[in-house]
Amino acid sequence: MFGLLRTKNLEYINFIKNENIQYANVTERLPFADNSCDVVYSSHMLEHINPADVPSFLQETHRVLKPNGIVRIAVPDLMRKTKDYLASGDADEFMRDTLLGEFWSQATSFRGRVRFALVGDPSAHKWMYDGMSLAKLLEQHNFTSCKVMPDGETQIDAPGELDLYERSPESVFVEGRK
Repeated sequence: MFGLLRTKNLEYINFIKNENIQYANVTERLPFADNSCDVVYSSHMLEHINPADVPSFLQETHRVLKPNGIVRIAVPDLMRKTKDYLASGDADEFMRDTLLGEFWSQATSFRGRVRFALVGDPSAHKWMYDGMSLAKLLEQHNFTSCKVMPDGETQIDAPGELDLYERSPESVFVEGRK
């Protein structure tokens, strides 16, 4: 697409097509009926959503979950990143690691600004969370029993092939119930 998409973006588009994955704007409406899902799992997506749009996603998640259903959210752990920063003292590495300034690195050229205007920058983080802040956020949106789950553990009855260590140790996993 006129050199505006990176190779990894094109590979991702092909993966989506090949796996028949359907697009849904999680800040608008999830394509599921009310009370129809046992589990909603989000991995390394929430930090890419504008904080003002997160309540819409959480309301939709609550809507589609069955009573006592579980939401499991994995995000980069700000607490771990902060501890790494305090140990190293390298503020530049900390900011690079959070991806909070990613937009600015992409928008330094005309091509970068045009690309961002057309397709955005899905790799940029809009916000960061730690376990406590994410559990509090879930509680504020009517989820109960919200807690940080140790790597490899879940309250989901039959997690199947769900990777309970996904991107560990950089991730924090928080679960709550409807």
